[in-house]
Amino acid sequence: MEARRWLHGIRMEHGLLAVLYLAVWLISGHLTGEPVPKRCYIYALLLAPLLAALQTHTRYASRRMWAASWVLGLFFALCSTWGYSLHETCSLSLCWATLSLFVLWVVKTGVYAYVFHTVVLCAFSRLPRRNETYSKPVRWSISGWRLFLLFFCCRLPYLIAYYPCLFDYDGAVSLSSFGQGRELYDHHPFLVSCLQKSFFDIGQWLGDASLGMALLSLLFMAFASLVLVYMVRVCGRLGASVAVQKVLVAVYAVLPLFPLVSIYVTKDGFFTYFILLYVLSLLHLLIALHSDGHLPRRILLLHGVAALLLCLSRHQGIYFVVAQYAVCLLAFRRSWRAWTAAYLPVVGAYLLVVRGLYPAVGVAPSSKHEMLGTLFQQSALCFIEYPGEVTPEERVALEGVLDMETDTLTLQGYDYHVTDAVKGHYRYKPVVDWSVRNRFDPDEERQAVVRYLHSYATTAMRRPGTCALASLNLMNGFFYNTGGLFGIESWHDCPYLLPEYRFARRDVLYSPTNRLFDWLSRLPLLEFLFAKCYYTWLYIFCFAVLLYRRDTVCLTVFLPLFLSVALFLVSPTATYRYSLPLVACAAIIILYLKHPFYAGKQK
Repeated sequence: MEARRWLHGIRMEHGLLAVLYLAVWLISGHLTGEPVPKRCYIYALLLAPLLAALQTHTRYASRRMWAASWVLGLFFALCSTWGYSLHETCSLSLCWATLSLFVLWVVKTGVYAYVFHTVVLCAFSRLPRRNETYSKPVRWSISGWRLFLLFFCCRLPYLIAYYPCLFDYDGAVSLSSFGQGRELYDHHPFLVSCLQKSFFDIGQWLGDASLGMALLSLLFMAFASLVLVYMVRVCGRLGASVAVQKVLVAVYAVLPLFPLVSIYVTKDGFFTYFILLYVLSLLHLLIALHSDGHLPRRILLLHGVAALLLCLSRHQGIYFVVAQYAVCLLAFRRSWRAWTAAYLPVVGAYLLVVRGLYPAVGVAPSSKHEMLGTLFQQSALCFIEYPGEVTPEERVALEGVLDMETDTLTLQGYDYHVTDAVKGHYRYKPVVDWSVRNRFDPDEERQAVVRYLHSYATTAMRRPGTCALASLNLMNGFFYNTGGLFGIESWHDCPYLLPEYRFARRDVLYSPTNRLFDWLSRLPLLEFLFAKCYYTWLYIFCFAVLLYRRDTVCLTVFLPLFLSVALFLVSPTATYRYSLPLVACAAIIILYLKHPFYAGKQK
């Protein structure tokens, strides 16, 4: 009966939309000269019955939802059209090359808007009433220790395959900074480097440096497994059924990405599971606040510890924590003492470590070139594209902060997709070549940066489109599918490494693993799990839904993740490492959207 009702629900418009979807892909392939992927035909066949199944629970459409759907449709049509042009030519020339491409962009906007409208209404139109409890705790009978052993054992084969750990270029650089004749430098989080160095020394004391790094991998695997057990329990408190909890366990235990990140003993690997613990503990606190009216002290302490780990594993962590503290004070003012007790010691401890401990042991602070890298990239592209418009003052100002000749920017290796080639020439880096302390007057740096910012303003006002193009090329991979999510890279060729920091590695497994991820990322439906751009789209979509719901709780809980998406706009490059926190927390935000425990103010 249900199947017959579902088949009768397939209307003519669903079939026409599927045909239009396929026509868009065929026309795009004809205009761009690229073959249409086979999975597109599968999606065209699934589109009509999928929309029919979803619309069986659809309510009426409001004007505001239609407006939101058109905005989302326009955004994703821009992503696909602009992204292809940027990927192929590093410019937007293909978007305006022919009238056909422009018309295709308009048609895509309409198709996406209709799909978003239908899906949004079906998935989120059943909004709960105000002042009602929407979820009931569901506990899975399996013990926490059994879950822990399951997660831990599923990670052991990856440790054996990649013994003693996973390590990338940045991790190798941070470890090598402890070499003989090197200067200590906080370019990468210094405490993470100290952790890597300590276990490396433990391995040397045991007779093989690889043993120390393998021990670090084991400890990180245990920590990640505990976090995942906690995740399953929190999802049960949120109202997820036992079947959903089992699916969560299967995904986080079997999907290759999460076990690989569990042995990824770098700042990015640590930050991924730290932010997962941070989000889970905050969600747990707000569930308790809504249910019992108070914040449990042990969970409050756990949240404070997670916040401190967040600050010490990546530099942007402190900004996330400060913003989170301000939002919690505004959204839940009655519990301001509890929030202050959780966050204020974290901020104080971070400042004590960075401002007090680091200078005391001779650690050079990180320089400003990471924050200014995007602006340098925009100025450089303006100088390359329009050299005749550059004024002497702008040239002097840029050369005042960059140790390079602006006339030879192209020859110096300007890269459209990463800022390193330009920002690496920053004059005032605290450490030069990792072995020489750069002695300079801070006032001189401040004056040079101020002069550059003034000249940048004039350049940006004259060529705003070129500046925007430079940033679009940097962040394109986060909004357009330009590659897989996680690729294993060899770091043995890193020029900064010293011989004493080489330890056993099995590089022979790199290529097969990358090919596996590439193959999985091309399969229908599974491609959404293995491409970083889809996670960016997911969080933008969820952000729009939460704004529509006016859901204060979820916007508060997932604030660090939404800020992570915002950081993509000024990212130095579109690398998979920056997307890992979004991947780790994706299931949590989807579950919340389906099992809300607090709706906020709604009509």
